[in-house]
Amino acid sequence: MSIEYEVASEVLAAESGFLSQALMAENEKENPSPLLVKYYEARIKAIVDLEYDFISDDPKITNEILNRKRIFGCRGND
Repeated sequence: MSIEYEVASEVLAAESGFLSQALMAENEKENPSPLLVKYYEARIKAIVDLEYDFISDDPKITNEILNRKRIFGCRGND
């Protein structure tokens, strides 16, 4: 396995963890937003599906996962 694959796997795990915490926090509210709950659940499911099918020899997917603009949703100095 490449270092890029390992890092991409960690990025997915971190993103999933963040979303899981956000989902739990939303569900703990007195009046959780059904829309936000559905959103978090859908994103978590998409990440889990990607992790399940993610293979180390697919540089296109690895590069997309590691793309800073996708991760942070911002423009910056590359």
